[in-house]
Amino acid sequence: MADTPISVVMATYNGAAYLDPQVHSILHQLKPCDELVIVDDCSSDTTPMLLQNLSGTQIRVFRNRQRLGVIRTFERALSLTRSSIIFFSDQDDIWLPGKRRDFVQAFHDDPQCMVVVSDAEVIDGENNAVAQSFMQARGGFRAGLWHTLHKNRFLGCAMALRREVVELGLPIPAMVPMHDMWFGLLGGAIGTVRYLPAPYLQYRRHGTNATASRRAPWVTVIKWRLSLLFATSYRLCSRRLVH
Repeated sequence: MADTPISVVMATYNGAAYLDPQVHSILHQLKPCDELVIVDDCSSDTTPMLLQNLSGTQIRVFRNRQRLGVIRTFERALSLTRSSIIFFSDQDDIWLPGKRRDFVQAFHDDPQCMVVVSDAEVIDGENNAVAQSFMQARGGFRAGLWHTLHKNRFLGCAMALRREVVELGLPIPAMVPMHDMWFGLLGGAIGTVRYLPAPYLQYRRHGTNATASRRAPWVTVIKWRLSLLFATSYRLCSRRLVH
């Protein structure tokens, strides 16, 4: 179980300010059989230089030829993975000890588990604690379609998937508002979702996050949710027809 290979996917864009501690917090936990797949989305700061200077057989770095945005960059990173368990990672967080071990154990304990999600501490750009529990601020973790449509709790950087979910979810439909919601819903539809209540990372919120801190207008939120509902239903129906 401990040697089950994992892939970690990271999308980078102008992330030089926080990239180094995040990468090293991940590498500190990886086994020789693991891989860290990083796809840079045409950064204009020193991120490409930092990535070029990374060393280690576990690291695989790619660069988009043109800006694709966060969803398409993660999509490309996922398509490049080789392991049966895939972790999402942001460029600016910090993994806490035990994340790899306990996530892999959760998958091992339940063969039907398709998604593992944990809680996270919230920090700001200066490493100050903002909240001890991200999920508590969201009203506690709840999986399932209707809970997710009401308030998403699938935090990508706190998630890992089985390859079956990745294969089902690729390509990501253009109408999907965010990749973590998409894969979380698909995983819950074809298997179980395991929630780990302990924080396994420090989730950084600052002014240049790829995902907005402010809530979108309610009209936009409704549009996103309807698009997600349609896309999820269509992909699941297509899967049933194929099988």
